[in-house]
Amino acid sequence: MRNLPVKWGVSLPNRGVLFGLTNIDTILEAAVLAEQSGVFESVWFGDSLIHKPRIESIVMLSAAAARTHKVRLGVICMASFPVRHPVLVAIQWASSPREGSFWEFASAAATKGRCAPSEFKSLNGWGA
Repeated sequence: MRNLPVKWGVSLPNRGVLFGLTNIDTILEAAVLAEQSGVFESVWFGDSLIHKPRIESIVMLSAAAARTHKVRLGVICMASFPVRHPVLVAIQWASSPREGSFWEFASAAATKGRCAPSEFKSLNGWGA
C-alpha cells in the first residue's frame, strides 16, 4: 500500500451479477486490480439476502481472499446479520482462506438499515 493521507476502499458490485451487468470472475479480477494499484486499502461487498438480493457476501469475501494477499476485505452494512445463525456466521468468518486476513463488517441491525460508526465492528479470523 502506498502511504497516502486518505485511506480508500472500493465497493464491488456483487448485486450486478444477478442483472447480467458483470460476472463473478470480473468482480474478483477487480479486487486483484484494486490491491495491485496500491491506492485501495480495502475491498467491500454488499449484503442483503431478501430486500436487495446479490451474490452472497461471505462467499465473495472468501473468493476475494483466495485471490488477494494484503488488501482488507469487508462487508458493507451486513443487513442480513439478524437473520443469520450466529454459529454459522462465526464459523464462516473464522474460515478465511487467507492466513492473517482482515475481514470487516458493519451490521445495520441496530440502525434500521443504516450503518453507523458505533455499529461498526472489526473482526480478524477468530474474532467472530
